Amino acid sequence: AGDVAFSTYAFASNRISHVLGLVGASISVDCASASALVAVNIAVTEARRCRGQELRCVAASVNLILHRNLHDLHSVRNMFPHDGRCKTFDASADGFERGEGAGAIISRNASETSNEMFKKQSHRKSFEDNIVQADDSYADDERAFVFVRGSATIHKGGGASLRALRGPAIQQKVCKALADADMSPDEV
Repeated sequence: AGDVAFSTYAFASNRISHVLGLVGASISVDCASASALVAVNIAVTEARRCRGQELRCVAASVNLILHRNLHDLHSVRNMFPHDGRCKTFDASADGFERGEGAGAIISRNASETSNEMFKKQSHRKSFEDNIVQADDSYADDERAFVFVRGSATIHKGGGASLRALRGPAIQQKVCKALADADMSPDEV
């Protein structure tokens, strides 16, 4: 029974929380290729919700190709490019390639002072200038590498196929993220 229990997605995040001694919600997210971005959105949303509390949210993502079954399924359905090359956003694109990788972020909410300071800065300043300003509220041994001003998730709804992008849904997601960031398109 133990092997069956540990074979579910939920135990991946729970095992990490257990080993690291983390407390709070431990959530596994399976949204195909959007899992990492959805996990970051959840972490950022939770950090904002708990403003004023000492809170860290970990969002991690791993994609490993451990078994050839999925490769075989994609191959039989001609989902891979015929020449073996991925041509993202190109008119000649005829499939996708799978890859492996892992990454993690630790998010926390910035202080109100730091947040307001960041919002007032000109979007013409360099990324590094923005980080230095946003970093003022962090302890001496911490460094902010990214300041998430807004995030959004959305499902595309119906479309040409399950994996095909749908323009109106993408536009809605971008508008939602811009509204969350209190930004206009020309500030991006």
